[in-house]
Amino acid sequence: MVKHYLSVLFVFFISFSSFGQGIETFTSIPANSSSYSTRNWTGDNGLPWAATDSRTDLNLNGRAIGVRNGSVTCSNVPNGIGNLSFKNQQNFTGSNPVLQVYVNNILIGTASPTITVATATINNINVSGTFNLEIRQVTSGLRIAIDDVSWTSFNATPCDEPAAQPTNLLLTPTPTTVSGSFDVIPDPTTVQNYL
Repeated sequence: MVKHYLSVLFVFFISFSSFGQGIETFTSIPANSSSYSTRNWTGDNGLPWAATDSRTDLNLNGRAIGVRNGSVTCSNVPNGIGNLSFKNQQNFTGSNPVLQVYVNNILIGTASPTITVATATINNINVSGTFNLEIRQVTSGLRIAIDDVSWTSFNATPCDEPAAQPTNLLLTPTPTTVSGSFDVIPDPTTVQNYL
């Protein structure tokens, strides 16, 4: 048998097997209003959403939230985030709008809406655990409609299943690592018989 030694640094990620996703269609935003105010509602997945300096009378793919000098946020979203997409459109007058997208207060990407409905996509965000999402309208005075926010959950690459279970496993822990050794039984299909 071949003796193998290993040293493993334990990082505590809970979301190794998350494959789900989330979506917010804005169907449950407060009643249609063309005035700009702070809005709070419970979203499609039961999550708390808010929008500042926003109106609720716009449509993209059904109801949409319109933001002037504010942002759309969702707090304490479970299962991490892998990729994000959302529909957007500039409404009324103005030029060169910019939406900034933040996860846990870190800028992860931007979108540049036009008068045509478009979908912004940000891939490989890869943040595990509970996160906060913010889509911020940063071009003063412009009005941007946002709809159909969707995201995939964070998914760490799964480990390959070993061909055989280790034997004589011995683990020695420290506060941050685990050192160990084990024996591996050779794969009988690869052992050559020299007799």
